[in-house]
Amino acid sequence: MNLSLSSDKEFIAKLSEIVLANLGNENFGVEQLVEQSGLSSSVIRQRLKIISKKTTTQFINEVRLKQALKILQEGDATASVAAYKTGFGSPTYFNKCFHDFYGFPPGEARKRFLNEIESNSSVPDQNQIDAKPAKRLKSKQKVILSISAGFLILAILGFLIYPVVLNYSGKTIFKEKNHEKSIAVLPFKNLSENPDNQYFADGIMEDILNQLNRIDELRVISRTSIEQFRDIDKTTSEIAKELNVNYILEGSVLQYEKKARVFVQLIEVRNDQLLFSEKFDTDLSDIFTIQSYIARQVADKLQATLSIDEIKQLEKIPTRNSEAYILYQKGRFFWNRRTEEGVRKSKEYFEKATMEDPDYALAWAGLADAYFILTWWGWYSPSAEGYEKAKSYAQKAIEIDKNLAEAHTVLGGILNWYNWDWKAAEEELNLAIRLNPNYATAHQYYAELLDILNFDDKAREQIDIAINLEPFSPVKHGISSMLYYNEANFEEALKECHEIKLLEKKYVPAYIYAFKIYYQQKNDSSAINELKLMLQADASTIKYVQEIEKIYDELGVEGLMKWLIEERISYPELIRLNLPSFYALSGNKEKAIECLEKNFTENKNEICRIISNRDLAILHDDPRYLKLVDKMGLTPYFKKNPK
Repeated sequence: MNLSLSSDKEFIAKLSEIVLANLGNENFGVEQLVEQSGLSSSVIRQRLKIISKKTTTQFINEVRLKQALKILQEGDATASVAAYKTGFGSPTYFNKCFHDFYGFPPGEARKRFLNEIESNSSVPDQNQIDAKPAKRLKSKQKVILSISAGFLILAILGFLIYPVVLNYSGKTIFKEKNHEKSIAVLPFKNLSENPDNQYFADGIMEDILNQLNRIDELRVISRTSIEQFRDIDKTTSEIAKELNVNYILEGSVLQYEKKARVFVQLIEVRNDQLLFSEKFDTDLSDIFTIQSYIARQVADKLQATLSIDEIKQLEKIPTRNSEAYILYQKGRFFWNRRTEEGVRKSKEYFEKATMEDPDYALAWAGLADAYFILTWWGWYSPSAEGYEKAKSYAQKAIEIDKNLAEAHTVLGGILNWYNWDWKAAEEELNLAIRLNPNYATAHQYYAELLDILNFDDKAREQIDIAINLEPFSPVKHGISSMLYYNEANFEEALKECHEIKLLEKKYVPAYIYAFKIYYQQKNDSSAINELKLMLQADASTIKYVQEIEKIYDELGVEGLMKWLIEERISYPELIRLNLPSFYALSGNKEKAIECLEKNFTENKNEICRIISNRDLAILHDDPRYLKLVDKMGLTPYFKKNPK
C-alpha cells in the first residue's frame, strides 16, 4: 500500500501498527517511525496535524497509553510493568503521561474497570420490579439523559463560540484545544560598544534557533523571515501575528574579551505572559552549554516532549575552540547576505575556522554551502571545480558529524544539480529533513528535486512546508510560483508573483513568470507592464524602459520577446535561466533544442528542469529532446509523470 496516498483511516491504522510492533522498545520514537513507514517526518507530522491535531510524539505516546490501559485493566500488572511493556523508559514519565491522558493515575485503572463491570451487571431481578417503580426508573433515566445532553450541548457551544473561557480574575480556565507550539527567535541585540560585534549576537541567536529546529514538536520560523523584523518599531504581538506564531524568544548579547553575557526571555504572546527570563555570564568556550540550556527551557515551557535523539543533539558541543567559533559566526553573518561579495567573504571565514579546529563539522558545512551558492549562481568558475569542492567539504562535515542536517542538505543539492544522481539526492534530502524537520532549506531543495522529477503534488507539499517555516523568503515563493506555472495554474502563480514583489522589489523571476503568463494569455499591456516594472526596480536597468516601449510600438510583443532573448547585459542570469523557454514560447523549436544541447554539454543547472518546464512541451516529440532526457536518466520520470 502506498501510505502517502492512503485514506486517513488507513494512514492512522498503518502508523499504529508500526508503533504496536515496537511497543516494548523504549528507543522507538519519531525517527524510527519515519524510517519504518517510508515517509518523511514532515509528511507524517503535517498529515497527523490535519487528521488528529496531534504531533508525531503525541500520537506514538497515545498508542502506547491505550495499550497500557488494557494491560492494567486485564491483569494484576503494576504501573512499572505497564510502563516497561509499552516502551516508557521511566515509570515516573509514564505516570505523568497516563494521568494527563486519562485524568487518573495508572494505579486506579484496574479498580475503575472492575467498578464499571460491576455497575453494568447490577440489574435488579425482574420479579422485584412493579409497574410504578419501573416508570419512576425510566423517568429518572430521562432526567439524567436530559441533563447530560444539556451539559454536552453547552460544552460543544462553549468550544464553538468561545474557545478560551476566563474566570472573574482574568485567568485562563480553558485554553484552545490545539495551541500550536510555534516560535520565532527575534534578532538578538548587540550591547557591545563595537557595532561590528553584531555578527556575534546574530550567531548566538542562530545557534539557539538551530537547536530549536531539531525539536520535532516545535514549528520554528527561519532566520530569513525573522530578519524582516530587525530594527523595526513593532510590538511582539504584532510580530507574532505577522509570523503566525504563539511564542517569541528575544534576547541581547554583550561580548567582552573571551566572555559573553547573554540575556533571554520567552513570551507567550496570546496572554502577553513572560514564561522565563534569565541572564548568563559565560566563557566563550562554554557558550554551547548555555545555548543548549536555553533550548531545553523553551521546550519545557512549551511542553514539548524530547526524544532521546533530540536530547543528544541539544547536548552536543560542536567546538571548544572559541576562535573557531567566532570565525564561523562571522562566516554565517556574511553568507546570510546571499550576495556574491558576502558569500565570497563567508568562504574566507569558514576556511579560517576549519584551520583553527579541523574537527568543527559546522565550519566544513559552511564552506560547502559557500562553494555551492557561488557555483550555482555562476560566481565561481569552472563550475565543475566549484561543485567538487562543495561536495568534498560536505562529505568532510558528515565524516565528523553524520547527523548534521546542513551538510546532508547541501550534499543533496550538489547530487541533484551537478551529478544528476536523483536517487542519491533524494536519500540525502530525506535524511536531512529527518534530522532537522524545521530546516526550510532542506524542504526547498527537496521540492526542487521533486519538481525536476515531475512529482508535482509532492513538490507542492515540500515547498508549502518551506514557506510555512520561512514565510518571507522571495526564493521560496518564487519556486512556488514556478510550480503553479508548470501546472498551468496561472491565477495562483500570479498571486505568488505579487507576494514576491512585496517582499523583494528587485527579484527578477517574479516579473518574468508574470510576463510569460500574460504573454500566453495575449494580454499584451500587462505583459509589457511587468517588463517595465522589472526594469524600473533597478537603477542600472531603468534606462531600458523607453526602449521597450519603442520596440513594442514598432514590433509588438513578439519583438519584445526577441529583445529579451538578445539582451545579454542587464540580467545575464535571467537570460541563462530562461533562454530555452523564450525560444520555445516564441515557437522557435530549433533554437530551443540548440540551447538545451549547449546546456547539457556545459552541465548547466537549468537543464535539470527539462521535463518539468511546461514551456518546453512543444519539444516532447522531438527525438533530440528525448535523447537528452534519456542521457540525464529522466526517461522513467518523463513517462511515469507526464505533464
